[in-house]
Amino acid sequence: MLRRRPTYTSPPSGRTGTAELDLREEHEASAGRRPEPPVAPATYGPSPVQALLRRLPGRFIALALALAIIAGGVGALLVELGTRVYQTQASLMVDQPLLLAADTGPATIDKLGAVRLKYADLVETQPIASAVAHQVGMSPAAVASSLFANAPQGSLLLNVGARSTSPAIAVRLTRAASSALIAYANAEQDTYKVPTYERIVLSQMVPAPAATRVSPENRRAAEVGVAAAVIAFLVVAFAAFVTRPVPIQA
Repeated sequence: MLRRRPTYTSPPSGRTGTAELDLREEHEASAGRRPEPPVAPATYGPSPVQALLRRLPGRFIALALALAIIAGGVGALLVELGTRVYQTQASLMVDQPLLLAADTGPATIDKLGAVRLKYADLVETQPIASAVAHQVGMSPAAVASSLFANAPQGSLLLNVGARSTSPAIAVRLTRAASSALIAYANAEQDTYKVPTYERIVLSQMVPAPAATRVSPENRRAAEVGVAAAVIAFLVVAFAAFVTRPVPIQA
């Protein structure tokens, strides 16, 4: 016997969308297919930070903020109260005036550039450090560790400077080092009996000004303060979170 296949007619216009869905499910069930479950809309929960802040009482958040501000201020203050370093420098001219005036090429200037590097390297050595130590009453080792020198490119200048925890001592060291370097250059040429027209002349162009603070920097103090504030806030917030009362379920 032939089995009659069920037929379906469209619902009357008065039926709702729910009735149409029921007919579709009945048709799929009669055809041997399982109806697909409806897809739930995507939901988004709070972020971990938001969840943490929601679970913390307001007084703990206020306490964490207060301690963070205090820790940030203390951290910045400790950096400011740390060892301060001051620096100054003087500028010397390395010249060979008679030869330079008669020279039509770059030979003399190139030679003076090499001479500047030589004298810059001598600033931290024993001959200069001992002469400066005798003037300022410090040990040669302490003087050598405080002095520095550099030769800027594209000029005949030689910068001689000093760093110290005292701005007055930094100025004294710089002035003494400049004088010692000029005396060393003159004595060296006297020893080798360099003719007057070939002599290299070191003269002070810019004397050492008042020393300025180079360490610690204001930016460093700000960075330490912010880091201390963030760490303090996280520690207090975490401690309040793990020690919060948890309701006991019956």
